[in-house]
Amino acid sequence: MLSLIKSFFLGPYGIFSSYSDIIEWLIISYMHYLFSLHLISNKQIKKGVFVFYFYAIVLITTYFIPLPVIYSLGITFAPVILALFIIYNQKSLQKHFIIPSLATPSYPSDWTSVIIQQSLVCMSHNSKLCWIIENHDNITPALSFKRGIEINAPITSDLIQFIFYHPRFDQSCAILIARNGTIRAINIDIVDNNFLAESDGIILISHPEKRTFSLVHESKQDDRCTAQESLYLVNKWLGVLDQKTQQGQAS
Repeated sequence: MLSLIKSFFLGPYGIFSSYSDIIEWLIISYMHYLFSLHLISNKQIKKGVFVFYFYAIVLITTYFIPLPVIYSLGITFAPVILALFIIYNQKSLQKHFIIPSLATPSYPSDWTSVIIQQSLVCMSHNSKLCWIIENHDNITPALSFKRGIEINAPITSDLIQFIFYHPRFDQSCAILIARNGTIRAINIDIVDNNFLAESDGIILISHPEKRTFSLVHESKQDDRCTAQESLYLVNKWLGVLDQKTQQGQAS
C-alpha cells in the first residue's frame, strides 16, 4: 500500500519527480495559505481572494493537464499580476479607510476644542500628535503627500480616535486640517519648515511628557502653551473669536 502511494507521488509516472519537488510545493502551499489568510482577514479586499484563487487554480490546472504555453505565460507574468494586485490592495484600503458613520458634521466653531481634547486624551497614552491647520495661505509647497492618506471628513471625537488607533496611522507625521474643520489627510510630512512657519498656517504639537503644546504661526513659536492657551490662540488666528463676538453682539 505504501509503495503504491509512493509510486503515485514519486517516480517517472508520479506527480513529483523527486523529494525536492515535494518540499518546493509544500513551501509554495504554505505561502499561499498565509497570503489567503491576509486577504480573508481584510474585509475591504475580501473580493480579491476569489481572483487570487482563480489565478492559482489556472496555474495548477495548466501544469497538470499539461498546457505548457499557458502555464509558462502564467509563471512569466506572475510578478506583474502580483504588483497589480498590491496596487489594487493599496487603493482599496485608502478608499475604505474611513467608516461613513464616523463622518458626522461638526460645527465650525467647536472643532478646535475637539482636537485639543483629543490631544489630551492621546497624551494619557504617552502619544504625541502634530496638527497642521490651513488658514488663508497656500501651504501645500511645504508639505509632502507621498505617504499621505486622504480623509476629507469633518472632525469628530470618534473620527480622531479611529485614526489614532488605526494601524496605518504614523504618529511621527502630521494631520492636515482645513480651516473649516475638515481633516484633509493624515501621514503628512513637512519638507519646508521655514515656508510653513512664515505662513498664516498653524502648527499645533502636543507634548505628553510635559502635557503642554507647541504653537507655530507667522514666524512666532511658543513651546509652553497650556490646553486653554492653545485653544484661545488657535481660535484667535482662525478668526473664530471674532465670529463669536459678532454673534454675541447680534444676539
